[in-house]
Amino acid sequence: MKFLLPIVLLFTFSFSSFAKNNSIQNLNLSSGVNFNFVDGQKVKTRVFGYQFNVDYKYKFHSDLSFFFNGSAVLQTGSNEVISVVDEFAPQEEINLNEGGLVYKPADFFMVKAGALNQGDLKSPLFIGNNAFAALSEKIILGPFYFSALQGIPSNNRLTKRLGQVDKGTPFVEIETIGLDIGKRDSLKIEVSRFLFKDLSNNIAFNSKILGNSTTGSTELNSEYLYAFQGYNVHLASQLDFRSFGFRLSGQYLYNDKAPSDRNLGTLGRFGVYIGIFELYGESFRNESDSSPAYYNSKYYGHNNMQGTGGGLLVKAKDYNFNIRAASLTPIEETNLQTKMEIVTLNLTHKLPSF
Repeated sequence: MKFLLPIVLLFTFSFSSFAKNNSIQNLNLSSGVNFNFVDGQKVKTRVFGYQFNVDYKYKFHSDLSFFFNGSAVLQTGSNEVISVVDEFAPQEEINLNEGGLVYKPADFFMVKAGALNQGDLKSPLFIGNNAFAALSEKIILGPFYFSALQGIPSNNRLTKRLGQVDKGTPFVEIETIGLDIGKRDSLKIEVSRFLFKDLSNNIAFNSKILGNSTTGSTELNSEYLYAFQGYNVHLASQLDFRSFGFRLSGQYLYNDKAPSDRNLGTLGRFGVYIGIFELYGESFRNESDSSPAYYNSKYYGHNNMQGTGGGLLVKAKDYNFNIRAASLTPIEETNLQTKMEIVTLNLTHKLPSF
């Protein structure tokens, strides 16, 4: 930490000065602080961190462009874990959040290739903010659109806490039909069909600790008990009265390869906002085999978890602030998962544009 911190700070100021003097377009820089508090029988974490983010887009041809989003993360604090999964441990690393090429020969058609962030699905019970090496295609027809993704699923942030998870070549395909209408009063609905194939033994072994049903007892012989093929539905709506408004969003996840009581995930979120301030609450339940636990969000406990949460979100022109608290309880009692309380705080400030 004592060597990495001054390097990151020097890079921050040097890159800002370079961008300003050279008038780089489509470059957004931001920095911020974050705090994670986790309290459970198997994990107790108190971590504070600093993060510097770079988001850059460059159009080098009329229908071809480049995009990149990366972050340098520095964290410190205490972390006690009784498990091989240490996903809340302090980080000192540089992450590729996404990056690649966009080919857009027409307004209604687009192809992306590279490290594609799956957080765009806004379905944390299905997939978190993970960058997959993937190819995607999208067709836009007015308010309707269709997209398809073929990729190699990965979770670099979790892999770094478990050692290498590189056996085999897993595959995922996701096809989505969407509707997006309105600006102030708005409605967005996405229905996705997904399929995971060739998930490796060591991913299955670690997913067992995160709530999935598996066979075997080691990284060499563990296998998922059920396959993963099904549907994910995401909905987001807003009703705006200018001085205040309401936001309602949700997720429905169904794995048709797993039996009932093990194949569903549901998430509902309701918020009331006044100006830049939004107060929200949420309720969620993700059964044991709705999706591969290795790839979904730790802030919802992965699988075999249910709970409630809430927080305050502030969205201003130059900064964002979010504080969230959640209480999580296992759906089925196991010796691998226990009740947890998670509190997160994030403050991000946009640096001057160039």
